[in-house]
Amino acid sequence: MVYVVNAQDCWSSPINLATIRNRLFTAITRSKAWVRVCGVGDGMAALSEEYRLLAQSDYHLRFEYPTDQELAKMRIVHRDLTAAEGRLVSGHKTNVSKLIADLEAGNLYAEDIGEDVAEKLRILLMVREGKRGSDDS
Repeated sequence: MVYVVNAQDCWSSPINLATIRNRLFTAITRSKAWVRVCGVGDGMAALSEEYRLLAQSDYHLRFEYPTDQELAKMRIVHRDLTAAEGRLVSGHKTNVSKLIADLEAGNLYAEDIGEDVAEKLRILLMVREGKRGSDDS
């Protein structure tokens, strides 16, 4: 009998999601007998729904191969991070979310962060999204 605990992390872990899902897949496919997948909350409900849909399709996986651009993004989003890197990413997400909320609420103005910082953010985000022209420097 194989027990998989905290399976809810296989749905929405903020870091190392691909590795966590691979562990679940390995546990299920390598078992010689029974597998019990245990978890709690919304993540487990979503994972259960994914399983229900798989069972409904007679356990046939349908895989759409991603484009080169989608693969490049997936390699970044789902890369393995150390605990320290995960905390760094999480902290920056929190800070950026707070910045956006304060800008939207009018507690902070774009001018408060400075045009140079705002322009650097615009450029970095455009480059990451592949929207910046090759003639821009």
